[in-house]
Amino acid sequence: MKKLYRPLCFVAAVAAMSLTSCQKENFNPADGATTITVHAIAEDVANATKTHIDGTQVLWDENEAMKVITFNNANPESTGSESNSTEFTPSADFTTATFKATVDGTNNPDRIAGVYPADAAKGLGSVSGKEVNATSYKVELNAAQSATADSYDPASYIMIARADAYTLENGEWTAYYKRATALNHMILSGITDNIKSVTITFPEGQQAAGRRYFNLATGEAGEIYHEPTNVVTVNYATPLKAGNGENDVWFTSWNVNVKTGESITVKAESATKIYTKTLTATKEVALMENYLNIFPFDMAGATVEDKQPGEDYSGEYLIVSKDENNSGNWVYMSDIYSNNNYFTVGETNIPATREFNSLFMEDFAAIGNIENHVWEVVKVDGGYTIFNSANNVYLEADDNSNDAHTSKTPITLYIGAGENGAIKIQASSTIERWLQYNMQNTRFACYANANQQEIYLLPWVESTEPTLIVNEPEQTVAADAASVSFSFIARNIEGTISAVEATDESDIISTVSVDEGASTVNVTLNPNSDEVEKTATVTLSAEGVDPVTLTINQRAKPAAGTKYYVKVTEEPADWSGQYLIVYEDASYAFDGSLSKLDAVNDYKKVTIDGAMIESTSETDAISFTISSIDGGYAIQSRSGYYIYNSSNDNALKTSTGETGVNTISLEDGSCKIVSSSSVLRFNANSNQMRFRYYKSASYTNQKPIQLYKLQ
Repeated sequence: MKKLYRPLCFVAAVAAMSLTSCQKENFNPADGATTITVHAIAEDVANATKTHIDGTQVLWDENEAMKVITFNNANPESTGSESNSTEFTPSADFTTATFKATVDGTNNPDRIAGVYPADAAKGLGSVSGKEVNATSYKVELNAAQSATADSYDPASYIMIARADAYTLENGEWTAYYKRATALNHMILSGITDNIKSVTITFPEGQQAAGRRYFNLATGEAGEIYHEPTNVVTVNYATPLKAGNGENDVWFTSWNVNVKTGESITVKAESATKIYTKTLTATKEVALMENYLNIFPFDMAGATVEDKQPGEDYSGEYLIVSKDENNSGNWVYMSDIYSNNNYFTVGETNIPATREFNSLFMEDFAAIGNIENHVWEVVKVDGGYTIFNSANNVYLEADDNSNDAHTSKTPITLYIGAGENGAIKIQASSTIERWLQYNMQNTRFACYANANQQEIYLLPWVESTEPTLIVNEPEQTVAADAASVSFSFIARNIEGTISAVEATDESDIISTVSVDEGASTVNVTLNPNSDEVEKTATVTLSAEGVDPVTLTINQRAKPAAGTKYYVKVTEEPADWSGQYLIVYEDASYAFDGSLSKLDAVNDYKKVTIDGAMIESTSETDAISFTISSIDGGYAIQSRSGYYIYNSSNDNALKTSTGETGVNTISLEDGSCKIVSSSSVLRFNANSNQMRFRYYKSASYTNQKPIQLYKLQ
């Protein structure tokens, strides 16, 4: 690949934009609403403005908006506010522009900063009049972009205005903008088909898109902290014309550096074909922020696949999702539309541990008024309509906000396949938002970049086909485990369900039985007396279905002197002992070696094998000791600090002297550690990632934990 980058040849009319009067004043708007005028100018020739391309010059387009942020320079972390510009006027040649915005002077701001376009600003979720942290303001670059044959997606071209560039002259301010993103022009050759989308995959670990922090006081970029991705997809409402076999693919990104020997993969899709090719860089390829980066990509010799005809989703469905945080069950989208532009949630008692392919209409049929929440999907030209007869409304998906809506007239939506049976419902296949389930706020609405839980269409028809499903057909057990059980789901089975030993060369299995009433296969085991792992299988079968193979992996007998932390599954009379505090889904253990325990990233990765974690110097160093005290238990880290909470809030207190009081119990398959009514949990949000106590009203928004005791 050829490495080529250069600044855009943009010459801003700075002299023409200079103001003619000339007493400079301090920025000090009056309390309440003050309207200001902002003149937007490129800082230098490498920093072109926006938003369509004329040769190598980038011009402002019509209908633009910026986010204006005000703050006090003495305390930029907590005194600012933000608002959208309300008026936009480009110059006659579209090379410069003027914005007007109404700002709040209540907090005595003396600085202004700007983010362009306004939709890229995520500092307060586009809420004005609230405090803004100007030193770590949030700005998002989308991984899914909508471009044209000769220009990029305006929503993905981000510019930052430095606060110190603002001076007041005759009541007006001048903003010098710096381009925050790389503008990339990939020349795609070797395809003679018309292209509907192009996906560029950079090497693992590259952060091409995602949300990042900016210091608006200096204009400097900080870390990418939310949904970083090495993949950018460019979608086209009007397909790229093949023409002479070369297509201009415009997209933006954060800094990307592809080193010699690393690869870039490009997938181009037409209406009927998928073209995929990977190229290895023979020299470094740098896509640099604040530059126009031009590079070729020859698709000659690409792997070509025929697109399969799309599935017809016509029919009646419940729209369902998993709630792994709160109820721990499956939920469904109700017919109730909130005035806050989302759909409320219907609860069930169906565990989220069940996979979607094991769900049936019969699982939901007993829920009161469930028929009101059924949605009818009808195929129409260009997509589908989704209709709810209980309220006589059609579903409408927003394409530029988190909102979902209803309509009295038919709305054509796109439905596409996701992974493992999930689907996407969105305004069109080229936008970045689709219907998802938000576990934090318990609502169904439209979100970008797969930030929330995926959804599924559950057919609202009575199941008639015989079905036999085991959600967890392979299990690993300890060397001395006496038994293991497999849960199954059987529908429309005639006759008996049988389970027989299939392979057992090491004589693991003692007996096998089926309890149809409890829907379980129960296997009693012989202990493993050898220092090697053993495996056996059982075949579960019934008339009219494919047999299911159940696999049992029996751990080796521990070598002499080897100890393990073993998951607590039954409540003991006394919890005293040495433990690891674990968030199992990610195999994270609370790091008890820290001197500051209430901290972001206060965990260590551990290896969980058959509900056991080996005791090593590394795992012992992060363990906690639980001791019985009056009223409950003290929990002390290896670093010597007791953990507890002193009030019902989100916090974690530590002390080398005061023990605090914790109560411990098993609840819904997890360990519940309570101190001052708050509950110890793991916060999996990407900017938190920490073990902490969370207040009783909302602790279920965080992840449950388990205790592993040293045996």
